[in-house]
Amino acid sequence: ETLTLPTWDFTNQVGQWLQFEFYHDMNWGGGDANVEVSIDGGQNWDPLNGNPLPATQAWQAGAFDLSQLEGQASVTIRFTWSDNGTWASGFCIDDIVVDPLPDYGIAMLDYFQRNPSPYFGGTSYNTVPLAQAQASFYAFGGYLKNMGLNQLDSTKIHASIASESFTTNSWGTNLLTLAQDTFFGNDVFVPTSAGTYTVEMYGADTNGTTTDTESIDFVVSDYDYARDEWD
Repeated sequence: ETLTLPTWDFTNQVGQWLQFEFYHDMNWGGGDANVEVSIDGGQNWDPLNGNPLPATQAWQAGAFDLSQLEGQASVTIRFTWSDNGTWASGFCIDDIVVDPLPDYGIAMLDYFQRNPSPYFGGTSYNTVPLAQAQASFYAFGGYLKNMGLNQLDSTKIHASIASESFTTNSWGTNLLTLAQDTFFGNDVFVPTSAGTYTVEMYGADTNGTTTDTESIDFVVSDYDYARDEWD
């Protein structure tokens, strides 16, 4: 499959980057995803990425420097993907932008709550019995990526449950341009009663660069243990 973008004239353009979000889990053996460019109207294509786009079960942010194409009058970019002859797999692309990178930018690629598990490391069931939730705890985290030209200093993820006056943040990490890391809040949440809770999370650095605030609703039940987000 291919997704071909409109053709640009880069004759007088400098500092352009291709930025996009993608979901590529390669479940059930799905094939590679790549980004290619043509400067001759699509007769020949060359890779923008040295390796296929990485696969993981979460949204990711892609960014490619287009400075090598400055001065070209015809620049066409396309995404390619193969199912590798398998089934039930796919490749999603969203929020495609061709523009210079900002001086400072940060993206929260994913955010989640986790209950520790001796078998799986951590589970993200959105409905957990009170007895089980109290025997363990809820941890909150996410993936943060530097989407700007400059380093982000002491980058942290912040999480809060307003109804419980609960707040936590991760340790601070310096993120270089286009670097990505996983962050978990230092404090964990142990519910005192059954009910529906809302945790809000965002990422930020010490210079005031922030992500949007996102929220997750999770249920502490009497007996139910489920992943059914439709309750």
